[in-house]
Amino acid sequence: MTPTKEHALELMRLSMPPFENFLEHAAALHTECEKADAITPERTKLFEQYKDALVSARKEYEDVIASFICDYFDTTEVTTLISFYSGPAWKVVAKAIGLSAVVNNLGTVWQTKVLERCPDVW
Repeated sequence: MTPTKEHALELMRLSMPPFENFLEHAAALHTECEKADAITPERTKLFEQYKDALVSARKEYEDVIASFICDYFDTTEVTTLISFYSGPAWKVVAKAIGLSAVVNNLGTVWQTKVLERCPDVW
């Protein structure tokens, strides 16, 4: 059975970065432009237009993702995923995913230190 759009939107809310991240990205681009001393009144207006366009197209974005979820998963799978993302297991998995980046960085640092002790390799 196909999940409802409401179920798909709930899954999106729980499992995906919030829509507001798109707006933060637009603000970050604006800030970088300011730092580069490349901001002009015209560019500021364009950034505002871009932000407004993102906000006005939010429903379109959510509809496309919801449709994809409804095509890809059945109702039971969406219900299971909603349960997972709203429960304690997801918090542990998210923490483990965060740890993987730290372990990767530690591994890179460790390899570099070992390599520096082997000057003939250079």
